[in-house]
Amino acid sequence: MIQKAIPASIAAPLFGNWPETMVCSCLSGVMGEVYLDLPEDAGAPHSADTPHSADTPDSADTPDSVGTPDSTGTPDSASISSAPVSAMAILGDFVFLAGKPSPGLLNHLMEDRRPYRILVPQPESQVLQAESQVPCPGIHDTRSIIHETHPEIHVPQKDSWQTLIARVFGQAAHPITRYATKKDPEAFSIHQLQEILKRLPASLSLHPMDEALYHRCLEESWSRDLVSLFPDWETYRKLGLGMVILEKGELVSGASSYSRYPEGIEIEIDTREDCRRRGLASVCGAALILECLKRGLYPSWDAHTLQSLSLAKKLGYEPDGPYLAYELVIPDK
Repeated sequence: MIQKAIPASIAAPLFGNWPETMVCSCLSGVMGEVYLDLPEDAGAPHSADTPHSADTPDSADTPDSVGTPDSTGTPDSASISSAPVSAMAILGDFVFLAGKPSPGLLNHLMEDRRPYRILVPQPESQVLQAESQVPCPGIHDTRSIIHETHPEIHVPQKDSWQTLIARVFGQAAHPITRYATKKDPEAFSIHQLQEILKRLPASLSLHPMDEALYHRCLEESWSRDLVSLFPDWETYRKLGLGMVILEKGELVSGASSYSRYPEGIEIEIDTREDCRRRGLASVCGAALILECLKRGLYPSWDAHTLQSLSLAKKLGYEPDGPYLAYELVIPDK
């Protein structure tokens, strides 16, 4: 039985100590959503006095209150009638799969017919462990509750999500390699980042994201992902953060929050195709990282390609190894 997790933090034990910021975004209720696969005789896994689990960022949350939307209700043993065995966290194009491999969750994913997804199976090293940390601070730790009431929670065997993805989606899903970076706020050199900013040619100008630039990002396909997960400017103003470069008044490059989690942002960087290989992404990235550090936010970076990883290293990130994901492309009927 597939149920939306309300509050989303009830799924935290299934994600173990997976240090993925978009999972944190979902579990903390800042943005995204989480679905559970429950035994057929289970009741809905929710706490009666918890208000919601956000599909999109809650416009009532300000940066000072990010990570507290579920604070009015803490799941307890009475609210968990049967242990969830699988979980799926969805944020934008990304889908994070945890717990026991579930055909029901993958089939549920097909219902919205979104044409493109990136599926990320839970790494073997991040499966549920009684001693492991909760995936992100600032959410309720339900691990002890679920261990006490449901010690039989299943830990997936190696490659089982991969096998299921191949069986359910066939050739529509193909494996890709992504590259994680270590989340170390002390790794950045302020001087090095400031030096990168000086490389911006005088004919171009660097600007913080404002309402007009937010809407301009939405107008073009190459820049849309800089802001698209924030449904309106007011939500972006409260939760998002970004820097863009203009040339002769035209938007040519930007670095912005793809998503927000309680302690920081996940960075998205894009440059208009005809303006690439000019160092603009480095300048935007350096400016955004400096602004994040000034505000006490962590600028998380996850690389889709080796080129992206190379840029991350120039900005001060340390690689944390490759990992397996799947691109899912669903053709129109």
